[in-house]
Amino acid sequence: MSSSISLWRVALRNVTRNKARFSMTLLAVCISVLIFMTLDTAKRSWDSAKEVSRQDRLVTRHKVTFVLSLPKRYVSRLTEAKGGDGAPLVQRVTYAVWFGGREPNHEHEFFQSVAVDAESYFDVYEEVELSPEALSDFRQNLDAAIIGEGLARKLGLKVGDSVSLQSPIYPSADGNPWSFRVAGVYGSRSRAVDTQSFVFRYERLNEALPARDRDQVGWLVSRTPPGADPQATARAVDSLFADSDVQTLTQDERAFVSGFLGMVSTVLDVVTVLSYAILVIVLLVLANAMGLSVRERIREYASLRALGFSPGDVLRLILLEAIYLSLIGVSVGIAVALVIIDFGIGQFFEQNMSQFFPIFEVRPATLLGAGVLSVLLGLLAGLVPAWSSSRLPVGAALSRVS
Repeated sequence: MSSSISLWRVALRNVTRNKARFSMTLLAVCISVLIFMTLDTAKRSWDSAKEVSRQDRLVTRHKVTFVLSLPKRYVSRLTEAKGGDGAPLVQRVTYAVWFGGREPNHEHEFFQSVAVDAESYFDVYEEVELSPEALSDFRQNLDAAIIGEGLARKLGLKVGDSVSLQSPIYPSADGNPWSFRVAGVYGSRSRAVDTQSFVFRYERLNEALPARDRDQVGWLVSRTPPGADPQATARAVDSLFADSDVQTLTQDERAFVSGFLGMVSTVLDVVTVLSYAILVIVLLVLANAMGLSVRERIREYASLRALGFSPGDVLRLILLEAIYLSLIGVSVGIAVALVIIDFGIGQFFEQNMSQFFPIFEVRPATLLGAGVLSVLLGLLAGLVPAWSSSRLPVGAALSRVS
């Protein structure tokens, strides 16, 4: 027991013996861990969009592609549809159209802009926090618009301000930007609702379109009755329009978001590959530091052998040094990453890019993974120099010139 304790102490002193090398190795490992945790957190945050999505909210779109529209008459058909028990198939139904607007003074700022049904949209998205005065203004005035608090902060807008939007999908008849008035700013009780959105009344858009393009909607959103099976309800909705001229694809909100994320799966794959590349860099940094350290002290290890320490003791001593070095570097890296991610860039992403990263914080799985990997990387980095040093004959080691 006392020998084991001595090895732990000797290994700890050896790690910090060369201050310059220890500091540089620590810095390299810290930066690598910070990058790894940021990439891993970004990937998990992207996936978190599925976690916060609701399964009792259904999204119905064109069966072929999200780009094609649906006839507006489908809204009333879905509202009046009955289930097998005679009860309404779905609860409140609303609809929206993707507008694709850009604010001319902030052309590089991306945000969702949609034309919605003023009477039903905020009933379906009950997590939205909007004052009754703002909602009443929105429902009564055609030029009114509601914006999320994140977007208001980003564009520097407040209630009563005028906003101009240009849309490549729906250019105005006179070629000038569409003009709106901010009637209210909404918050959200759930991260499932993006606070970077700009919504205005569907009638405003519909009346401005040529007659042949009117009465089309982008997608329908409905709520399933309490206790209803979302998947069964989605199938029932699609069967309702199976014989119509335009067929539909209905998914619960979580499946819909998963499908959208699937389209950008290549990005996630690249992020994953980069995360593993960072781990390889950490391993190479540690292996290089351990190789140099062991080479410089090969005679020291031979002296320990001459004093009665076994090859196994030397092997354990060098592996302990590698694990210490890895644990210290990774621990400092984790502490720095927690501060930077959870109290810095994480809050920035959640406030300004919540549509992509609704929850940007270090997850326990990331912390656990970093801790386990630090031990494994330390073992791998020290394995080769530890094995070769423990097997080197004492005489040959003592005769080496450092």
